[in-house]
Amino acid sequence: MYRGNIFGMTPSGSQPAAITPMGNGLQIAPDTGQFPFVLPFSGLEVSLGGYDGKQVVFSGDYMGSKLTVYVNDRSILKQLDTLGVPLDFRPKLDRVLKAGGRKLKRGLLWTIVILALLGGAGFGAWMGFGAFADWIVDQIPPGIESDIGKSGATSILSKQEVCSHPLLNQFVNEVGKRLVRASGDKRYTFRFKVTSTKQVNAFALPGGYVFVNLGLIEKAKTADEVAGVLAHEVEHALQRHGLRNLVRKAGLYIVIALFFDASHAVGLLATGAAELTSLAFSRSQETDADVKGL
Repeated sequence: MYRGNIFGMTPSGSQPAAITPMGNGLQIAPDTGQFPFVLPFSGLEVSLGGYDGKQVVFSGDYMGSKLTVYVNDRSILKQLDTLGVPLDFRPKLDRVLKAGGRKLKRGLLWTIVILALLGGAGFGAWMGFGAFADWIVDQIPPGIESDIGKSGATSILSKQEVCSHPLLNQFVNEVGKRLVRASGDKRYTFRFKVTSTKQVNAFALPGGYVFVNLGLIEKAKTADEVAGVLAHEVEHALQRHGLRNLVRKAGLYIVIALFFDASHAVGLLATGAAELTSLAFSRSQETDADVKGL
């Protein structure tokens, strides 16, 4: 069994799921509790891509819907290789298996080429491709950014429990929405969640998904301290810091996706959105959130 994310089952975002190779296709069991179904090998496409260029991407039709499945563990290819897949799927699998062996050399070549182009254009040091990353972020509409954040939020909520205390949830939601109204920014529909996690932490995902851990609320001495944290996280979302960090971490892969396979660019960012809980903001981003959150 492998872990993955499915795109196409809902109007926006993704659903985490368990993926199991079977004799007739991929059995998919969504974490939402939906009954497992099989994405058949017939008509199924397979490639390498995703957030870091190392994921296995399956695309196929199921009951009239186009589904795309991202699997992080590339060993699924070896299992499929030994499983005895249908003849019409075998050439596709063989191409990906061979491509995996060539990917490192090809990635190095693209690195050299793109760095040379950037150097020739006067960008200087790469440094996460700075200004170019900001340009990419500026091209992403708020609606798409919200879809990316929703994917990360769905993944997080599949692993963490939401706090059941009604007064805490009411307090966080009321304060959070008041802060958003005060900002005057109407690009996003903010959603605030209190998780039962005891770790002292709070974080914001792209598109206005803000999480506050119960551990932080318990450690706070006053309600104003919690409000200050919420103001800080709201500003991270409004300044699109999370999205910028995602684009910078994706690096060359997002460049290649935009130029050669733009349809995967959003999926590439969405699959990495949940990682924002472990990505540190830069000092300038933290200062920006502090100053504007006051």
